[in-house]
Amino acid sequence: MLKDFLRFDDGEFWKGAMVGAAVVLLLTNEGLRDALIGGAARTAEAVKSGMDNLAETGNGSAAADEPSDLDNASQAQPEDAPR
Repeated sequence: MLKDFLRFDDGEFWKGAMVGAAVVLLLTNEGLRDALIGGAARTAEAVKSGMDNLAETGNGSAAADEPSDLDNASQAQPEDAPR
């Protein structure tokens, strides 16, 4: 029974072994862990900064000051309406 459980010729076994080894390396190597966490923090900050810039650009653009086609359509009067 144990022999069938530990079949070393199975591809799934080697995938699991590689993932397990990577997790152990990540959890035990402080330098690698700090580098990954620092990279994730920098990425999150860049995304937040980009979203803030996008929001500022959308609110302060010249296109936002001009009425859109939808605004013009709501102000337009039908041709058969009395004037």
